[in-house]
Amino acid sequence: MKLAWATDIHLDCVGDVPEKVSLLAKSSNNCESLIITGDITIAPLLIQHLQLIESILQKPFYFVLGNHDYYFSDIISTRQKVAQACNSLSFARYLATVPYIRIKRDVALVGHDGWYDALNGNYNNNEILMNDWIRISDFSVAMRTVSNSQVINKEVIVRIARAICQASVNHVANGIKSAIRDKNSCIVVATHVPPFKESYNSEKYNNINFSSVLPWYTSKTMGDMLMKAAKTYPHVKFVVLSGHAHSHYDEDLLNNLNVRVGKSAYGSPQIAGYVDI
Repeated sequence: MKLAWATDIHLDCVGDVPEKVSLLAKSSNNCESLIITGDITIAPLLIQHLQLIESILQKPFYFVLGNHDYYFSDIISTRQKVAQACNSLSFARYLATVPYIRIKRDVALVGHDGWYDALNGNYNNNEILMNDWIRISDFSVAMRTVSNSQVINKEVIVRIARAICQASVNHVANGIKSAIRDKNSCIVVATHVPPFKESYNSEKYNNINFSSVLPWYTSKTMGDMLMKAAKTYPHVKFVVLSGHAHSHYDEDLLNNLNVRVGKSAYGSPQIAGYVDI
């Protein structure tokens, strides 16, 4: 069985969206299905673009949402709208709405959006300002005006981010337990933010201290949970797919734990890789 995998396709940054989606579909012709690990578009265009992907792809595609997918909206209502839209679509499955999906006799797909948790690196450095904090309304409580300027309360940002992250980790952890209980010997995990600091190798911020980037581009909570699961169940093969960093990474952190981050570029959606199971 062969799965295609794409991430950070950012269809809101594409001129001819149907043409680019058609190229993605063509690149996954020989695959059973497509997995998308977030940053599909922005919230106002999300349902429209999911419908377009379905109409062109005409095969199952499974996805999680990334931080950009919530831009100009909020997390709860965006997830609700996506879940509702998928009820009327034939092929689209939002992984955050199910414990896991059996995609082969003994292979399960588990996923959730994930989020950065500011536990790697130093979040007190002010070298990075995430657009998330301005464009996602959940973070608006962290903004205040001082002398006619917008000031961000980092402690509030971190508290909100960690709550979002923990909810995602709980969903994935429960999905893994259910999949193992049902005798699956291979589990593919789809999430947006890279779960391990080892897997962040982006050149996007070459001029910024590495310690300042890690808090917002990795999820230690997710990584710790996945590492524990892989060690607890050595007979189960784990394949972890993520995006967010726009860079390529593919390494075995344990004999049964393969971790991948997909390379991507704004305006040029592409297949990040394939998973043979």
